[in-house]
Amino acid sequence: MNQDLYFIPIITKALQQKDTKKALKDAFKQIKTLGCKPEYQQGYKQFERFMDSVAGHVEKDEEIPDDFAAIEKLCQFPDNLTILISQDNKPFRTITFSDIPEVNTIDSIIPGNYSISLAGGRVIWEGEITAQDIVWAKARPKEPFKLAADTTSRKAKPAKAFNLFEGQIVIRLFAGLENGSMEIEMNKSKETE
Repeated sequence: MNQDLYFIPIITKALQQKDTKKALKDAFKQIKTLGCKPEYQQGYKQFERFMDSVAGHVEKDEEIPDDFAAIEKLCQFPDNLTILISQDNKPFRTITFSDIPEVNTIDSIIPGNYSISLAGGRVIWEGEITAQDIVWAKARPKEPFKLAADTTSRKAKPAKAFNLFEGQIVIRLFAGLENGSMEIEMNKSKETE
């Protein structure tokens, strides 16, 4: 069984049962239980994206495909994607990626607890951003702060980076003088390239 798509045969089997409602309920429990195991964690993230995509199709009153290749495509992020960034449990920024691959930068990042979620509510990353991540004197205490004019020839090195969903999302934190910036890069999945 493909561990990244382990949930598809489980759902397919449930849909073939007489009591579909009960079978699906049991299937979702099985998917969640397997998703707790390290070897199925990536597959469980795929399942969550699949469910978000299905919900999006239902909201738009679009037909859900029934062939396997099309179902695999539902597991990928759409080409037009809105994400919400929260800081200390309060809305901070909303960003739309309309042409993936695409990179967006958010300035004025200060220390705090941040979360990034899809417009449907699914959290894709959360964590604490500290002064060591975004304030130059803490992140790079032995390096002099370079002004923007000094760095035009080369891109600054991130103080911290997070690679999510096998590179589909990359979050980079850059240190600034008093606060930092966050760069969010959205990429197409390797299967669609």
